[in-house]
Amino acid sequence: MIPAKGAPPPPRADLLEQSYAEVRAALSRHSYDEAAVLRRLGVEMLPDLFEGGFHESVEVRMADGLDALIRVFLLGRGVSRSRFAEMLGEPFLAEGLAQELLRMTGGGERLFATVSIQPSPPGSDGVWIVSDRIIPAEEARLPKSGDLVYPTVTPSARVFLQFLPRRECGRFLEVCAGCGPAAMLAADFAMGVTASDIDARAVAFCRYNARLNEIADFEALTASLYENLAGEFDVIAAHPPFMPSEGPVEVFYGGGLDGTDLLRQLIAELPGKLTPGGLFYAVAMMPEGDACRLEERVSQWLGSGKAEHDVFFFPLHSRSLVEVAYEASAKLGGGMEAASRYRRALLAMGHREFHYGVLLVRRHASAEEAIQVRRKLSGGTGWRELLWCVDWETARKPPGRLGAMMDASLRAAPGLEVVVRHRAGAEGLEPAAFTAVARYPFEMESQIQGWMAMLLGQAGGGGTGNELFEEAKQAGWIHPETPVVEFAQLLSTFVSGGFLESGVCPLPTSLVREEAE
Repeated sequence: MIPAKGAPPPPRADLLEQSYAEVRAALSRHSYDEAAVLRRLGVEMLPDLFEGGFHESVEVRMADGLDALIRVFLLGRGVSRSRFAEMLGEPFLAEGLAQELLRMTGGGERLFATVSIQPSPPGSDGVWIVSDRIIPAEEARLPKSGDLVYPTVTPSARVFLQFLPRRECGRFLEVCAGCGPAAMLAADFAMGVTASDIDARAVAFCRYNARLNEIADFEALTASLYENLAGEFDVIAAHPPFMPSEGPVEVFYGGGLDGTDLLRQLIAELPGKLTPGGLFYAVAMMPEGDACRLEERVSQWLGSGKAEHDVFFFPLHSRSLVEVAYEASAKLGGGMEAASRYRRALLAMGHREFHYGVLLVRRHASAEEAIQVRRKLSGGTGWRELLWCVDWETARKPPGRLGAMMDASLRAAPGLEVVVRHRAGAEGLEPAAFTAVARYPFEMESQIQGWMAMLLGQAGGGGTGNELFEEAKQAGWIHPETPVVEFAQLLSTFVSGGFLESGVCPLPTSLVREEAE
C-alpha cells in the first residue's frame, strides 16, 4: 500500500436519487456481477485476481461496458475520458464524477476511480459494494491503514458473506461494519438494517452503499461496538480483526496478542442485545487449549449471560502455533527468534492451536438448557446448513421432544457412507470396525457398532423412528426392554451428525427439492 498524506473523501451520499439510479442502471445494464466478471477474466474466484499481483498481468480489451467497469473500478486502471464515455455513456460519467467515484487527470483527458466497486456476489440479487481502492496508483493512492475502508475481495471477507445467515427478521445490525457488506445483503431479508463502525469514514461509505443499493430503512452510526444502539436485534453480524499480533498493525488486521481482543468484547457485551431466538454471527480465528475448548471459552466471555445463550462453532481449517507466530512476527518484520518468543507467549496463555471458522451465538427463546456444538464445514455447507444445525439442535433439546420425534420420518442422509474395516480371522476376513462418514451437511466421521451400521442401512428405505425401534428389537440388535427414549437419543445423535435426516427438521437440500417438485 502507498500511504497518502490524507484519506481521500468518501463518495457522496447526499445527492438526488436520480444520480444513484443512473449508476445502478449502468451497473445492471452491463452485467457487473461476480459471475460475469469471473467469466470475462477467466478466474475461478475473485480473491484469486489479487493474489500475488496476478491482476497486473490481466489484459482488458475495453470492448464493452463490462470491460470498462472491470478496468476502472476493479483493477483500478486509468482510461481515456472519451473511451469511458463511449462504453458507459455520458450520464454515467457525469454522475460518477458528481458522486466522487471518478476523477479527471491529465488535463481532463483521462479518468481514474477513487474507489473500488465490487461486483454483485452470487445470490445477492444485484448488490454492489463500494470501498476504498484495492490497488493503489500514482494518481490514486490509498489512504493510511487506519483510514482504509477495506474491500470485500479478500478470502476472509468472502467467507463472511458466504455464510451470513439469511432468514427473514426484523432488526439486523452489522457492527465493525467497514463498508457494510453484510448490511447491504441483509436488506433483502431484514425489515430494518443498521451499520455501526468506530470510524466515521467507514460509516460514510456505509451510507453511500445504502444509497447506491436503494436501501430505505437503513441507519449508519459512528460508534464503538454497541455504543448508542438502543433495543435488541434479531441478527448481529461482525467481521472483526482477528489476526494475532505482538505490536501495532492495520486496524482491520490485528486482534491483539491472541487475536480475540475485539471479538471477546463483542461477546462480553452481547447479553441484552439479541431478541429471544436471535443470532450473533462472526467469522474469526480463535485459539484453543488443552484446558478449555473454544466453545466453552466463548461461553465464559458471556459472563452472567452464559446460561441464556447457545454457542455453535463451525471450523473451516486449523493452524498451529508455529504458523500463527511466524506470520505475526513476519508482519512486524521480525525473524525466527521473534516468532519463537511469540509462540512461547501463546503457550503461556494456554493456547495449543488456532481454528478459523464461523461462530454463532443464539439467545434462548424460552427456558432452555445452554448447549455448545461444533461441526466442521464441508464443501457442501452454506448458510442454510448452519441455520439447519441451529434449528435441529434447538428442536431436540427438551427431553419430552425425543419421544414425539419417534413418530417423524427418518431416512439415510444424502451422501452417507458406512466404511467397514476387515481383519484376518480364523475363517478368513471378518468385519472388525465400522465408521459412519458424512460429507453433508458437515464433515463428520464416527466409529459405530456393527448393529448400528445395519440400522443406518435399514433407515435407507424411510420409515419412522418407532418403526426402526421395533425392527431393531425384532432383529435382536437391541435388548427388547430398551427404553424408547434411549433409542430416540441415539437416532437424534445420528441426525446431528448428518447420518440420518428427520422429518422434524429436513435438510436444506430436501426443502429445495420439494420446492422444485
